[in-house]
Amino acid sequence: MLVPYKGGFVIMSLLFFCVFSFFVFGVDAAPLKKIVFATSVDYPPFEYFSNGELKGFDVELAQAVAKELQAEYSFRDMNFSNILASIDNNAADAGIACCSATPERAKHYDFSDEFHRDRYAIIFKEGTEFNGEADLQGKHVAVQVGTTMALWLKSHAPKAKRDLYDTNIMAVESLRSGKVDGVLVEASQAKQFCSRNKGLRWKDVGQADHGFAIVLPKGSPLKEQINAAIRKLKNDGTLRRIAQKYLS
Repeated sequence: MLVPYKGGFVIMSLLFFCVFSFFVFGVDAAPLKKIVFATSVDYPPFEYFSNGELKGFDVELAQAVAKELQAEYSFRDMNFSNILASIDNNAADAGIACCSATPERAKHYDFSDEFHRDRYAIIFKEGTEFNGEADLQGKHVAVQVGTTMALWLKSHAPKAKRDLYDTNIMAVESLRSGKVDGVLVEASQAKQFCSRNKGLRWKDVGQADHGFAIVLPKGSPLKEQINAAIRKLKNDGTLRRIAQKYLS
């Protein structure tokens, strides 16, 4: 078709180039999306630094999810109590740091499918007696602020004296210095702390009420994509291999 004027020829050329680019390059021509994960790197074996490198169960899972989505990713380290606020303020797209999908949190945030549920344990010094949940009553128990463990302790051992700390590392230091009788953590983390701190022991005290999930802003379009990725990682054995690597 002949175009009767020079300007029309330029416009038709541009339209042809755009259509050609779409069919030739397709979606690969679009900028690669990036997911910013908020986390709290003080929680081995889920999140921790080893020789300056970020590692852990949650870290490797987030990396695997991003790979499935063909997305770039980065981690933003912060106190656990600030993770939900970072999502509120659009400072992060998702949170992954042993975040439990509780009904109360679900009123304000979306969660991915659950991918792990742990048991709770009390860390204590040699010579102290802890045989189960009942022994928490009346004791000074350190627990990380803003966690479901703090809520669990309040409902399962209402007579325990809760001492709240920003990080579990600070809580364990408080135990070592004699300020508290024990520290309530996930059982898999209790193993890590006791293996690295001579004179500390741990005891299983009960099942967590809720499992871990990736937390997202309410209505996030990432939810279904992340769920599809998690389902694939479960089905192809990747999630099991990550769990065996860090939690066995």
